[in-house]
Amino acid sequence: MTAFGWNTAISTQENADGGFCIFRHMCGKVVSENAFPPEQRRNKTAQEALNDYQSYYDWHPNRFHLGVSGNPSTKFYNSPRIVGMEVKQDFRLLYLYGFYEGGVFPTYPYEWDYPGDLSVCPVDSAFIGEQPLQVKILFSSLMDPGKIQVEIAEKDGSFSIPVSGYFTGGHIFDNDVWKGVCDFSEWSGGSNAVVRVDAEDDELKSIRLS
Repeated sequence: MTAFGWNTAISTQENADGGFCIFRHMCGKVVSENAFPPEQRRNKTAQEALNDYQSYYDWHPNRFHLGVSGNPSTKFYNSPRIVGMEVKQDFRLLYLYGFYEGGVFPTYPYEWDYPGDLSVCPVDSAFIGEQPLQVKILFSSLMDPGKIQVEIAEKDGSFSIPVSGYFTGGHIFDNDVWKGVCDFSEWSGGSNAVVRVDAEDDELKSIRLS
C-alpha cells in the first residue's frame, strides 16, 4: 500500500492541487512539456511523481511537506493497453514490440516503463506489392471481440487501409490476442506508417492507441 501525507497544516486548495499534480505524473501526464522532455512523459512511480511535484511546482509553498509512505514504487497503468505487437510481411519481421524474438509472449504481469523505448521496435521496411502484412496484437485485458478496428495509416491520418482479422483466443485473458492481414498493395501513403487501433475491453473502457 502507498499513501501520501502532509506533515504541516495546508489549505484545502493546495491539498487538492498537490494530489491532482502527483496523480497526473503517475499517469504519464505533465503540466509543462518544456520542463519535461519526451522520455520523462511516462507512467511514474509514486516517488518519482512526488519528486517531480516538489521540483517543479514552486508556486505550491508547502510542497516539501508532502511525503510518501508504504511502497514508493507503486505505479498506475492505463488499461487496457497494447503490450505486444508484431508486424511481418512474407514471414519477414518488420516491427516488434513487447514480444520476444520469435514471437514469444512477454512475461505476465506486464511490468515495464510503459510504453518504453519504441525506437528499437522497427526492424525492417515493408514493400508495396503482392505480399500482405500480418499483424499480431497482444492486449493487457480481456477485449470485446465485436469492437475493434485496426488499420495501417499515414501518421497524419490522411490515408489508411484496413487490417482484417479476429481474436484468436486467449493468452492470459479470453480475447487478448488479435491477428489480422492487410493488403499492402493498396498503400499509397508516405514512407512512415503506423498501426492504428480502436478497441474496447469487456468493461467498455474505450482506448485509442497508435
